[in-house]
Amino acid sequence: MLKSLLFWLAAVALFVLHNDVWWWHDATPILGVPIGLAYHFGFCLVTALLMAVAARRLGSDDS
Repeated sequence: MLKSLLFWLAAVALFVLHNDVWWWHDATPILGVPIGLAYHFGFCLVTALLMAVAARRLGSDDS
């Protein structure tokens, strides 16, 4: 139950953080790409990691 709650809290937090309004008008380059693109690259990695952990830990025990 607690694992499921923590997953949903993390998912909602990522949903809120996805709308990065604080960098909409900033094109400062980070590693050669605009900061907004770098942010979304990192965001996608974190989201993929969360989904992988959720699939492994919260998935069905049926094999």
